[in-house]
Amino acid sequence: MCTRRKSRNCTSFCFTRLPEILREPKGVPEATGAPRGEGKSTLVTQLFTLYCIVTAQKHYCVIVMDSIDQAYPMLEAIKAELAYNPRLMTDFPETAGAGQGVAGGYDCDRQRHQGAE
Repeated sequence: MCTRRKSRNCTSFCFTRLPEILREPKGVPEATGAPRGEGKSTLVTQLFTLYCIVTAQKHYCVIVMDSIDQAYPMLEAIKAELAYNPRLMTDFPETAGAGQGVAGGYDCDRQRHQGAE
């Protein structure tokens, strides 16, 4: 957990802990706390979710925030990155730029849905 006293290490903590979570064979319940402005939403919710999606390490990513008013903009930011980020499209063409919104989310499984059409 990041603390105000160690806020300079919050990024280091996330870059160490999040890969550990991915190496676990089963899901890991994890809560990350830090003071406002430390980048929790950007690092954990947005970037880690994007990383999991484009590397196909997770099939379902859950976004939990205090309110729907916080969660929807974060989901929209993730969807926008997947749909329009040219660097993601170059590095991960099988995922980025391929999906479409599905039930408030983003469908990255292009092959499954193309085969179903």
